[in-house]
Amino acid sequence: MLIAAFYLSATSAFAQMPGLPTELEGYAWSGYNNPITGALEGVGWISMSCENEDSCVGGSAPGPKVDYGVAIDAGGDLSGYAWNSNLGWIKFGGLSSFPNTTNGTNAQLVDNAGVIELQGWARACAGTAGGDCSSMADSTVSGGWDGWIALKGTATNGTPYGVRFNNTTVDSTFKYAWGGSTNVGWVDFSGVVASSAPAINTFTAAPTVVTEGATSTITWNVQGFDSCEASNNRGQTDWNGTVASSSGTDHTTDVTPPLGTTAYTLTCYSGGTPYIQDLTIDATVAPAINTFDADPDIVSLGATSTITWNVQGFDSCEVSNNRGQTDWDGAVASASGIDHATDVTPPSGSTAYTLTCYSGGTPYFQDLTVSARTDIEIGPFSYIGVPSADPVTGIYNVVDFNAVVTGVPAGLPPASQPSYTLSVSGANTDSVSGTVDGGTFNPPLRLTNLNFGSNTYLLEVDLPAPGTIPEDVPSTPSIDEDVDGNDRSFTNSLAPVSPIMDIYAVTDRYLVRANDTPEIRWEVSAPYVADCTVQGAGINESFTTPADPAITITGTDNTDPLTSTSVIELSCTEPTTMIEFTEEIRVEVIPVVEEI
Repeated sequence: MLIAAFYLSATSAFAQMPGLPTELEGYAWSGYNNPITGALEGVGWISMSCENEDSCVGGSAPGPKVDYGVAIDAGGDLSGYAWNSNLGWIKFGGLSSFPNTTNGTNAQLVDNAGVIELQGWARACAGTAGGDCSSMADSTVSGGWDGWIALKGTATNGTPYGVRFNNTTVDSTFKYAWGGSTNVGWVDFSGVVASSAPAINTFTAAPTVVTEGATSTITWNVQGFDSCEASNNRGQTDWNGTVASSSGTDHTTDVTPPLGTTAYTLTCYSGGTPYIQDLTIDATVAPAINTFDADPDIVSLGATSTITWNVQGFDSCEVSNNRGQTDWDGAVASASGIDHATDVTPPSGSTAYTLTCYSGGTPYFQDLTVSARTDIEIGPFSYIGVPSADPVTGIYNVVDFNAVVTGVPAGLPPASQPSYTLSVSGANTDSVSGTVDGGTFNPPLRLTNLNFGSNTYLLEVDLPAPGTIPEDVPSTPSIDEDVDGNDRSFTNSLAPVSPIMDIYAVTDRYLVRANDTPEIRWEVSAPYVADCTVQGAGINESFTTPADPAITITGTDNTDPLTSTSVIELSCTEPTTMIEFTEEIRVEVIPVVEEI
């Protein structure tokens, strides 16, 4: 029986259900050839969407245009209308008074243990009173046909039927709905496709406000797209280029936005048509005390130190100290990224200066210490008297020094007394240490067993460790830092001792007659290596002594024939200092007396 069609606009909001289809497309078929008459029975093609023939409003199909279709919402419920040229509109969803309670629900797409299938009922409005589904009462002019179409059930022979999907297409072995024995019969859904309307289901960022350098997670869920691309307005590489576009899946990535507001864009394409969504992430300055310094951090009592600070991301800053000083107390500048400075005059000893800045009520602290002290000064520093060496060994057994030191209180406990170190470098390497009580060095400044040569003497005075000086000692430093003026040095040479030297004539030098060649003898011993020569009256000898005073180098030689008084010189030089030591002998020639 041919049922007159009526015209209906069936526009429906296509809600999005991530991971599942959002609409039905294509055609179902109701029809078969009568085996007796050969006539086609059934109602023919049933269109699930106006997009099938481009007959939606604005489409290119001839004739009137109407928006219709069958949508699937987030819960799997079907709603909207299908169209058949014989029956007219077939409604999905919004129905009641179902023929039985076994499958007594509106049309649904469900996941039954992994089987995606339709269940419930649809209804051809031509089978309702009024023919427009406004009433669920049966039509009185349809020959007893009520228009109900069962999407799932059991046939009279006990065989189950229904419409199941493999992904988006209908399972070829389970593809029938039942429209009753009158008019419709079996409806073949094999031409129906469960598709996803292109949609950006979610595009979010968490959090949307971060501190500079922190990350935010962007999450997106799309469906029905060929591809998706990411971009931003700040040139960031962590959200740029092709991104995942698989349907119904939550995709995530972390981004690190630069300071300020960054717009992140997701653009997805379906058949060349772009779908765009944007979001923004704000990156704020991370609260930080970038610098907090004092220069210098050790000052003379009464002098100033400059405290500088550079902060960012704070609401306010305040300062305090542990000594009640008013020049570092109360609110101070907190502008971001700017070097702020102020001078302070610390009292004697160590003062702790604190900078406290607040961000949203959270405090951030930094401390530094500035110490004020009376300076230790070392004045004149020199030998006591003239050092003398052992004449045999050449060793300076004892060398005493004198130094004037100021700025060290007298009478401090031993643990509170500054320490000193007297060291020598150069020809010798040695040191002695002790303490300073007022201006007195204990033990005295003395070095022992020094060799001759050029030496540099260094006297250093260092303060005791923090906290060891009693608090009742006024203007006394309590830190272990060096300051200008607490060391003195001088350089001086200790002379080598003279070698033991002797030169003499074997015969009486006063009994030498003209043309005699007297024998000259010499002897040398030294505690160091010495370069020696014997020269004069035709003698020209050279030799080197060992560095051992117990070994004596001896030698003899005869002069040339003498005709007058002659001098023969023994000379020894210490090669390091180039100091020369000499001995000589004068040989007299007795004049010839002639008798007349």
